[in-house]
Amino acid sequence: MLPDELLAAIFGHLELKERHRAVPLVSRRWHADVHSPQLLRRLSVTVTGEPEFMRRLRLAGEWLALRAARHVRALRLRTDWPEDLIREGREPETAAIIAAALAACGAVGGLTEVELQLDGLPLELSTWLAPLARSLRRLVVDSESTLEVACSLSFLTALRELELGPLSVELAAEARLPPGLTKLRLGTLQGVADMPAQSPPRPPCAT
Repeated sequence: MLPDELLAAIFGHLELKERHRAVPLVSRRWHADVHSPQLLRRLSVTVTGEPEFMRRLRLAGEWLALRAARHVRALRLRTDWPEDLIREGREPETAAIIAAALAACGAVGGLTEVELQLDGLPLELSTWLAPLARSLRRLVVDSESTLEVACSLSFLTALRELELGPLSVELAAEARLPPGLTKLRLGTLQGVADMPAQSPPRPPCAT
């Protein structure tokens, strides 16, 4: 009989969907192993598909908040959302589900890396980031739509790497960068002629 640590390492090579659909059905032991904290520390979640995209997104959000939040340290979330939702104007609802799941993961204080690939979903970087203030060290938001920074990000005191883009980034006048950045990459700035003044001065960082 294989030890639990080895089983967890094997299960870690499976896609998240495969891991949680089939493996738990084999035995009670496998069901427990597939939900071990070791497998939840680094997660890659992809939500796609018509016509049940919203249902899948809600389920993914609930699973992250209830099952994974205490253990996840690095989260990569990719959405490939249908054009029908754009026509129906459901962008705010979609963004709210994602923001709530991230806030739930951040509330327990352990999430250090977040990478979002949003496929055109407009997402406002605002107060949903507050629970991540002391833990988040790397934030990447990749979207084909404009990313809006609606408030100061200076409360993200642990953040070292920030990448927003690759297309346009809209900065509010009060936008401020986190004080400890060592790496910064922004898309084309919109809405302001220049980067809003930063205070105190930023230390040198890679761009």
